[in-house]
Amino acid sequence: MKSLYQYAILLIAAAVLFSCSKNSGGPETGTPDEEAGSYQLEEITYSLASGDGIDTVKLNLAGGEFSNYGNNISEQKMSPDYSSLTKRSLFTLSNGETAPKGLLLDTVKVPVPSNWYSNQGYSVDTRLFTLSGKEVELPYLIADSHDLNVSVPARSRVVIDSKIDRYTIRCSFKAIFKNAATGARDTITGKWNGTLRYNNSSFVATEYPL
Repeated sequence: MKSLYQYAILLIAAAVLFSCSKNSGGPETGTPDEEAGSYQLEEITYSLASGDGIDTVKLNLAGGEFSNYGNNISEQKMSPDYSSLTKRSLFTLSNGETAPKGLLLDTVKVPVPSNWYSNQGYSVDTRLFTLSGKEVELPYLIADSHDLNVSVPARSRVVIDSKIDRYTIRCSFKAIFKNAATGARDTITGKWNGTLRYNNSSFVATEYPL
């Protein structure tokens, strides 16, 4: 894992620059106007500055309920429901900063952090998010999910309560753009507020007699 100050996401191909992916929730793929198309995103980096930080909150997930009116143990399966989880992204520019003339931030898509490590390194999400002042919210992608085995005693009802931890972050960003026509470079800075990831899902079973 590269350190924070060494880690840079390099986007060299102009075709990738202002591309828009349907599954990333932004504008549809299209040809930017001539002025906006003259800018190339060279890199974007993230860091934790004074006042930045990571917060964790425990969320309730959809649970489950199983009843067994028989005289023998009933073995059931439950599929965890993560459909309510989303990844949010919001960029704000530093006070007094504006984008260079002709650079339409609503058309620019960039990678955002998906995890932050104690050594100040980070990884990025596989999807791109628009570098604009509008919040973007996409379904969160769960890499792997397994069914739960639930044993329901005879003449009993089992209620499953499910929770998960959500990690959100406020961090600083720096994006460097190159004007393809003039070769000049412009830097914009600001804050990124968004969802890093979800982790530590828990399932608690409570038994009740029927």
